[in-house]
Amino acid sequence: MADVTEAARAHHMRVGLYYSGGLDWTFNEQPVRSYMDVYSTIVQDPAFISYVTKHWHELIDRFAPSILWNDIGSPRAFDLASLVAAYYNAVPDGLVNDRWGQRLPDHVPGPGEMIMSPPAAHYDYTTPEYDSYPEVTEHKWEATRGIGHSFGYNVNEGPDDHLSVTELVRSLVDIVSKNGNLLLNVGPMADGTIPDLQRDRLLGLGAWLDVNGEAIFETRPWLSAEGRCGDGTRVRFTQREDALYAILLGAPATRDVLLEGLRAADGTEVRLLGHPDPLNCSQAADGLRVTLPGGLTEAAAHALKVTPKPRQLKD
Repeated sequence: MADVTEAARAHHMRVGLYYSGGLDWTFNEQPVRSYMDVYSTIVQDPAFISYVTKHWHELIDRFAPSILWNDIGSPRAFDLASLVAAYYNAVPDGLVNDRWGQRLPDHVPGPGEMIMSPPAAHYDYTTPEYDSYPEVTEHKWEATRGIGHSFGYNVNEGPDDHLSVTELVRSLVDIVSKNGNLLLNVGPMADGTIPDLQRDRLLGLGAWLDVNGEAIFETRPWLSAEGRCGDGTRVRFTQREDALYAILLGAPATRDVLLEGLRAADGTEVRLLGHPDPLNCSQAADGLRVTLPGGLTEAAAHALKVTPKPRQLKD
C-alpha cells in the first residue's frame, strides 16, 4: 500500500483504500453459495474484530486515505463509531462509503431490483453495484462496476463480456445526470499492463470526454435527469451555474431536433460541444427546437449547451 499510495500521489491523485471488513476465508472457510451467504458468513470472532480494527487504524495512520471503502459489511460487535471518529479526526475531509452494515439484509433482491448493502449506522454516500438510480437523488452516490463482469482481470472474459465504448459513455452520462459518480474497476494483468479490451474502452471514454467533458466535470444534476427528443432519442441533463447541458444518447433521425419540455429564455444560444458555431434554435409549443450541423460525427452521445438555462414548460 505504501508503494501504491506514493506512486498515485506523485501524480497528484487522491487515494482511497478498499478493505473487505466482512469476508475473510482465513477466519471462516464457509463457501458463499447464495446472496444471503455473503452476509451470513461475515466473521463474528472477537479475534477477527481485533484484527480488522488494527488494520483499519494502520491504514488511516500511515496513509490518511481520502476514502475508506469497506466492502460486504462489518461484524456485529465492530465499533464503527470509534473508527469513523478516528478517521475524521485524521482526515477531516475524508469520506466513508455505505458498506459497513452489521446485520443481514431484509430480503433477497428480486429481478430488476437494485442490490444494496444492509444499512450502515453512518456513511457519506451509497454504492449501488452494476446499477443506477432511476432518477436524481439528493444524497450523493457512486455506481461501482467493472468494465466486464469481474472486478479485476479475468482471462475468461471476451469482448461480449465487456461494455462497449458506447455503453460506457452512456452509462457515465446517466449516472452523472442523477447526482452520481462512476467508480470503474480496471484490472491489470500479472505484469501490470492493462488488457487491450479494457484499454480500448478507457481510451474511447477519454476521447469522448476530451470533446464533451464540459457537460460532465464540475456539473450538477438539473431539475430532472431524463428527457427526450421529439423522435424518441433519449436525453440526459446536467447543469452549471450559467448553462444547461442536454446530452443526446444517440444520433437523432433528422437534423431538426425538438428538446421536449424546455422553455428557452430570450436570447438563448445553443452550441454543440466540439462544434465552433452556435446552432439555429427556436421556441416551439412543446419544447426547444434546434438544428444540428450537417455531417454530424458518429459518437456515443452528443452534448448541447443551452445558455442561459431554460425552464421547464410545466413551470
